Amino acid sequence: MKRNLSLFIKGKVPQQAYTDFYSHQRLSCSAKIITQWALGKGADLKCCLKNTDLTLASLTQPNIYISSEQELILISNIVNTLELEPLDGLNAGLQYSLSLYGAWGFTMLSSPTLHKATTLGLRYLKLTYAFTRFSLQTAGPNSHILAENDFLPETIKDFILNRDIGAILRAQRDLTKSKLPFNKVNLTCSPPKNESYYTEEFGVTPNFKQQFNTFTLPTTLLSAPLSSSSPEANHTCVKECETLIKKTDASLSYISKVNNLLSNSSEIPSMEQVAELLNLSSRTLRRNLEKEGATYRTLLDSYRKNQALALLEIGGISIQEISYLLGYSDPSNFAHSFKRWHGVSITNYNTFNQISHLPTPPET
Repeated sequence: MKRNLSLFIKGKVPQQAYTDFYSHQRLSCSAKIITQWALGKGADLKCCLKNTDLTLASLTQPNIYISSEQELILISNIVNTLELEPLDGLNAGLQYSLSLYGAWGFTMLSSPTLHKATTLGLRYLKLTYAFTRFSLQTAGPNSHILAENDFLPETIKDFILNRDIGAILRAQRDLTKSKLPFNKVNLTCSPPKNESYYTEEFGVTPNFKQQFNTFTLPTTLLSAPLSSSSPEANHTCVKECETLIKKTDASLSYISKVNNLLSNSSEIPSMEQVAELLNLSSRTLRRNLEKEGATYRTLLDSYRKNQALALLEIGGISIQEISYLLGYSDPSNFAHSFKRWHGVSITNYNTFNQISHLPTPPET
């Protein structure tokens, strides 16, 4: 059955990039886990599978591939049937053990440190079942994980965000055998009835209804060695991930390929570096992007614009540090770009942002 991808794609982003995203094939393991979880909560299997073209065999047989869109429809059915709230998504995500991910999971397990595991995990995130895009930024003593899924439909966006966060938490705990204490957590979703569950999982009560999803923790925690580390196994697993990513990327647009590299690079790459990573000349990359109605400069500008707001909302990161993280050699250049993007200076934006987050005074 041919579906209309535009039903799921929102207008904030280039449609080609997310048409690529939704047409991505994935193993049915995630669909099986989320269905089993839903059945345990009283859902009906027929209701879960409605309009997905999935059968019980699709979920139980090994090495069955389904589309990302099929899983989205499945999740939408489950959320609507059970009238779930975002908190349920966090619980569902904690069911995703690292052993379910194949080469991706073993790449993380065999890494020398949590930081290396995180870096590799984000680089090959497309090999997972996540619909949320994660990135890592390190500034001084703190590291910040940013999560974005604004392109998903409102009815399931918060549930999927929490599911993917739960899966990340589970991966971290499978690696370190403990819970990481976060310094600060900002979430775009509304506060649940039971905030204590979030506090227990994160070690801190999140700030809800924020503009961005960010998770701050001490950078020193990422340097912790992993007991499952194996240099030989890691080398083999990374090669396998590279092979799988190339197969996945073969049909992607160049807009998507560039966006993926920007999101998963520890430093902002130049166009020449991006072209080299894609095994292209700069001229060929430029020509391919122009055919898709984009340029490297506009894609980089869009990435910087979104990252800047998210980093500013976290708080405690200097303008100089944000400038460096976004690849500006001079903070004044970043300041000029920010005003061009948003029509206000960084100082005025910060002042407004602080005021908008003040508690509403009680009525007298």
